[in-house]
Amino acid sequence: MVISLKERKEAANQLRKGKKYEEAITLYNQLWNDSTDKFDGSGLLHCLRKLKRYEEAIEFAETLINKYSDFDWARNEVIWTYIEGRLSFITDKGKLQEAIYLAEKIYNLNPDTLALQKVVFTIVKLAKESNRWDIVNIWLDRINPELLADEIIQDNKTKLDWSYRALWYNNKIKCLVNNNEYEKAVELIDSILGKFPKKQEKFFLRLKALSFYRKGDLNKSEVLYSELCRQSQNDWWMLYEYALVIKEMGRKQDALQLMYKAASLSNRIDGMVGMILDIASICSELERYKEAESHYKLYVAIRKKNDWKVNKQVLGMHEELLKYIDENLSIRETLNNCRSFWTGATKEGKSKTNERTLRTTIIGNVKLGKEEVPYCFIKTENESFFCYKSELPIGATEGCQVKFDAIPSFDKKKNQESWKAKNISIYSR
Repeated sequence: MVISLKERKEAANQLRKGKKYEEAITLYNQLWNDSTDKFDGSGLLHCLRKLKRYEEAIEFAETLINKYSDFDWARNEVIWTYIEGRLSFITDKGKLQEAIYLAEKIYNLNPDTLALQKVVFTIVKLAKESNRWDIVNIWLDRINPELLADEIIQDNKTKLDWSYRALWYNNKIKCLVNNNEYEKAVELIDSILGKFPKKQEKFFLRLKALSFYRKGDLNKSEVLYSELCRQSQNDWWMLYEYALVIKEMGRKQDALQLMYKAASLSNRIDGMVGMILDIASICSELERYKEAESHYKLYVAIRKKNDWKVNKQVLGMHEELLKYIDENLSIRETLNNCRSFWTGATKEGKSKTNERTLRTTIIGNVKLGKEEVPYCFIKTENESFFCYKSELPIGATEGCQVKFDAIPSFDKKKNQESWKAKNISIYSR
């Protein structure tokens, strides 16, 4: 019995739809050799791709796209073959240019949003690892963030529940910051606040604080970092950045305490080497020479352990380092010495904080202050309570009466204990 061409095509399609790819490939190969039909070619490439037979798939993809570049199904199969069979295997930052060449090839085929999303973020990841923020910026601008998926990425690699849209904004803001475009960074951050979960918003606000710091607006930077670092779960690098702001404001003692707290929170000692040197320098300036010596030794020990060279400029700036370069330093011993200082500072800070407890059900009046600042105050008859405007209830206006709780805080400008308003609601008698 002779099987018609139409029946053979239908049989191949049914096998493909039933995920019987091996059997489908046999029929599709025969059909393609007979007629080079675009549907048969697209079906064949689909089956090769699904079976991960990438060498065959990529070779055939070149033939198919040269013949049927204007056929959507063929073009999409070629795009995903390049993505799955080549681009996804490039994970070494040293192959960034190879990845870009392939990404450009895919981009020129006009991929849909899902495919373009995969391409863009593959290049972004490699470029970030190479510290090529110029390349990151170019590829981010090739996709509209509002078209990106807002669902949490399910790849078991992200620990912070990021969506592709949130990642786009986070990376775009970092590009602006790294390019010294601080005003644009702040403007973009302000335009998206409230549109993402608090876990992501924390990182946007951190970039806003960093922008203020780098443009020299230390007061605004300090206010933002102060609020971010009041959270119960602090990241050591966030505290470190906060400490750099405090140091720049001339409060070296406070900066040192923050760096000690940051050091006590991290287990990645190699990643803190820059902060260790800053700690040693501040200790020297404060004439806390024993602490300075311990941290200079730790700095050298870390670099020697990793076979990292000590920059000659650093050596020139910190003559104390010269004494330790040739010493046979034990990193465990030097680390334990430093940890004794970190732990002592952390315990001291906790004891001061714990002396005061939560106050509840306070009544006061809102004083909004200047429109451009993010904070305000709530006044009672005898006291004033700090508050962020974003934490005010809807409908709160100048002078309105509110009910709130208060948590212990510290006014660093006045160098005295203070209170911060929380759980604020409109008060109605």
